[in-house]
Amino acid sequence: MVMEQKPDGVQAALRALQKLDVDAVVAAAERDAGHPIPGLRQSLMDARAGNFARVHTPEQLQAATRKHQGAYEQRKLQAGSARIPGGLLSAEAAQALQTLLERGAPSKAAAINAALIAAAQRSAQF
Repeated sequence: MVMEQKPDGVQAALRALQKLDVDAVVAAAERDAGHPIPGLRQSLMDARAGNFARVHTPEQLQAATRKHQGAYEQRKLQAGSARIPGGLLSAEAAQALQTLLERGAPSKAAAINAALIAAAQRSAQF
């Protein structure tokens, strides 16, 4: 007795994709968006032709991760490096931290470490 094989979800989706009316989908998407969507028609045609997956090497994945982390760190520095939570620091400490940041400390942590080291060195002299 031979059992009939049923296509798995991926095969069914690929067959449906091959039957996709690209022009109708693009028209509907652009109508919903209210403006043309650059590259949508080409992307759908590529997907229908089977060109929709890309293989990435471990090096490419690491480079992408570093790029995203670097961008995150840069945004974090731009957005928050000069903001000092007033409730956590006295006015004098906040001013000292701000001065260290303005002098080129790469981060709040580095500025705080520099201030602590300087304070420890001063107290050791007395």
